[in-house]
Amino acid sequence: MTVCLTVDTVEQAQRLFDGLKQGGEVQQPLQPIYFSPTYGIVTDKFGVTFYVFTKRPA
Repeated sequence: MTVCLTVDTVEQAQRLFDGLKQGGEVQQPLQPIYFSPTYGIVTDKFGVTFYVFTKRPA
């Protein structure tokens, strides 16, 4: 299963990512990318993969 989480701020993304990586595995570090101020991929300790995005400012 893969879950996509989209949040409003970089700080929210960082908190989620840090929590999910505890006991899990980072697939792609959280970092800026052309389509998002922060984007990363992490698989949590239960084997669920999360894509974490931050919305672009309007």
